Formats: sequence, C-alpha cells, structure tokens
Amino acid sequence: MQKLFTSFFLSAILTAVPAGAATPATPSPSPQIDHVYVTEAGKYIVSYTQTDNGSTNGAAPTPTAHVRYLPASDAIHLGDNPRFGFRYSLVGSPDGADVEIKCVTIFPKPGAQKPGAAAPLPREESTWPRALGDAYYCGYAINDNWQKIPGDWTFEIWHGDKKLATQTFNLVP
Repeated sequence: MQKLFTSFFLSAILTAVPAGAATPATPSPSPQIDHVYVTEAGKYIVSYTQTDNGSTNGAAPTPTAHVRYLPASDAIHLGDNPRFGFRYSLVGSPDGADVEIKCVTIFPKPGAQKPGAAAPLPREESTWPRALGDAYYCGYAINDNWQKIPGDWTFEIWHGDKKLATQTFNLVP
C-alpha cells in the first residue's frame, strides 16, 4: 500500500508541472582571481583637481586624483614626506567582475604611534571594491612626524583569506 501511495504522489507532482515550464536559472560563477600584475613600485606624486560633475542641484565638484610615478630608487627618503606604493591589476574572470580586495600596510617595528593612541599600530587595513582587469594604486602618504618610521614598510593585497601580492619598501631618514 505504501508503494502505491508513493507512486501516486510522485505522479501527481510530476504532472502538476506543465511541460516547458521554466527551470531555475543557473547562478553565474563567482569571479575568479588568477593573479595580480604589479607595476610601477616606488615613489609617487599625487595632485588633485576639482572636476565639475555637471550637477545642477548644488553638489560640490568631484576631486580627481592625478597619480604620477617617479622612477624607482633603492630607498625612499622620509624627509620630503613621500607618497609611495605600487600600481596593480587583478587578472581573472569574468573580466570586469567586481571583487572585494583588502589592502594591508605593515609598519616597521615598533609600529605607528598615532597621537593619543595607547599603543603603536602594527598595521592598517582597508577594504575596497575592485573590478577584474582594471588598474589600481595601493600606497601610503607620509604627512605627519608620527608616520616617519624608518625601516621596511610592507603592503599586501588580499582577497578573502588568500594573499595575492606583497611589496616592501625601505624608508630611510
């Protein structure tokens, strides 16, 4: 009796779905990062201009960053408040897909002692949305004396729990 009931129940379900009915869409594959292409590691000059965004509702102009790479040297001098880092591209598929990237700055020991902080910071992290195939900049700008820490500064690019790139710079007094 149980077998007859099960057979009838399955038959009723199968005939209740009309032929040619839409099937659930197959989810698109999640973006896959194959590797990171690192270029132009070293010192940069960054300037900003205000770009008219064409807004008629009183919105402020949008600042646009102009990043210019200076040819690499063996060491970066702290005296002139440098900006340093590297450009990188995320290579993967599908091209143009958005991924979340974490940029990590690891300070030389003992770390960066921000004014008012109880202890030195060993590192800073920031998370950014990035598109596969586009070029980006990961770096740091030294603007204050507490940031002038000589030694090896290391930058890392992460996606989830996978480290994609590492770049180290030697900063000297």
